[in-house]
Order: sequence, then C-alpha cells, then structure tokens
Amino acid sequence: MHDRAEYREVADPGGLAVLSANFRDHSFVPHCHATYVLGVVDAGEGATTYQGRRHVAPTGAVMLINPGEVHTGAPASVERGWRYRMLYPSIALVERHVGAICGKEAFRPRFRAPVIHDALLATLVSDLHSALTSPTPVRSQHKLFDRTIRHLVTGHMAGVLDEDPRDPCPRPVTVAKAYLCARIAEPVRLTALAAHVALSPFYFSRLFKKHTGMAPYVWLEHARIVRAAGLLRLGRRVSEVAQLTGFSDQAHLTRRFKRVVGVPPGAFVRGLRRDLPSPLHPELEPAARMALDRRHAPAG
Repeated sequence: MHDRAEYREVADPGGLAVLSANFRDHSFVPHCHATYVLGVVDAGEGATTYQGRRHVAPTGAVMLINPGEVHTGAPASVERGWRYRMLYPSIALVERHVGAICGKEAFRPRFRAPVIHDALLATLVSDLHSALTSPTPVRSQHKLFDRTIRHLVTGHMAGVLDEDPRDPCPRPVTVAKAYLCARIAEPVRLTALAAHVALSPFYFSRLFKKHTGMAPYVWLEHARIVRAAGLLRLGRRVSEVAQLTGFSDQAHLTRRFKRVVGVPPGAFVRGLRRDLPSPLHPELEPAARMALDRRHAPAG
C-alpha cells in the first residue's frame, strides 16, 4: 500500500474541507486546526495522542477533534495502515447549524473526543463525505450535514468551547508567541526566547507547553506551516513560500507541510477555494499577507 491523500475545499456548504487518505508510513506531528475535525476510519486502525494519552480508532470508529486541540495522527500498526475520510467544518458553519437545531442563539459546541463508537454517526459521516465528493444535489448535502450535526449535538456534546477550563494564557507565553510570529523566518534559540520573557529556559519550556500543548520549537514550526498555507492561498510559489517561512528550501517545506496538512503544498493548492479560510490554526494566517507587504514594500 502506498501512502496517498487528497485534500479539497467544497463550495457548498461554505466553510468545509474534506480529506481522503490511505496511509501506512505517514504520521502527523503535533498540530491543531481552526476547524472541527470529524472523520470515519474505513479500514485498518488509526492512533492519535490527545491530552497526553494514546487513543486507537478501529475500523468503523469516528474520530473527532475540537478546534484548537493539539493532537497527532498515525496508523496504529504500520503493517495494516489505515484508510480514513475527514471533514473540516468551520466554527462558523457549525455555529449556524447548532443555533438552528437548538432554536436559540448560535454557540460553539465542544464535543467528546477523540474517538467515538457510534455506528449511526459513522454512517452519517461516511454518507456526508461521499455526498460532498461526488455529484450530489446541494440540498441533499445540506440535509446530510444538518443530520450529522444534529446527531452530534444530541448525543455527543460535552459543553461549550468558550468555557475553557484551563487557566488564562500567562503573559510570558503570549509575549513569546508574538516574538516567534514576528521572527517566523529566522532561527530562534530557546535561550534567547526565554531571556526575552525573563524566565529560565527550563521553566519557560514547561510553561509554554502547558498552555499551548506544544514545545516552543514545535509551535514555531506549526506557525510556519500555517503562515505557508496563507501564502499559498495568496498564490505565491512554493519556493518563495519556503524562503518566507524559514525553511531551507522547497523540499524542506514540502516534507514538513505534509506532516501537518497530510498533503504536500502542490496538492494543497489544487484543492483550494481561495474564498475560504485555511483549515489550520487561527491567528497566524493574516500575517502571511503582512509578510508579503513587508517583502514587496518600495524602498525609501
């Protein structure tokens, strides 16, 4: 079995992307998304590390990750691999449907994660993915999406995303993230980053990981990938994007990009709808345009 995957953003309902993948050797590094992640395992078994624990999703299981939650992904066994299909609905899209379902003001649901054993939900997710990737009337797609979200809300909702049980992000972590984003194409040493927030490297690393779910160097690479996705969406060449985001060359960017997104940059671009947000993580993509503005600003 050869690793292969296809990524595509769909036109209707807007704010939704899909991924079909068949992996034996490929694994995802710790990352998160600005969207919900909802999928079904069609064959084999997948594994994800989520909130410090390894979870296995067998054939027929549903995988669900809430926005902003750090996780990994890989086959549970390289001998068997796994084949799966994922949906990436935007927060806004889910909010609209949840509001209509509950008959009140829209809110951001938090669902049980990351592995759900629910045969009906698996069928709904499978049917919805098939409808979105084949010639299916838009009305049928909308009905399937509504049924899927309705079943999630009534059977698997665990709270509201805005109810964050963690402590507020401390100022040193916020400052460090801003520092990294401002120097995204530069090599940054841990000692310099810790000194910038007046903490020891050891204490700073522990604090940063506690509140972001990633070590500082992992968070920086994730930020670079998100910035790269934003630049690709703006139509920039892959080689230029690699230079703007701190990768040594196009091949380096391609390897690292695939370990977060699941497909290389070229395949990502082919699946884009440029009027939709990137299905990666939040606050960094606008900085892609700023990076271009600085690069192409007239001298003087």
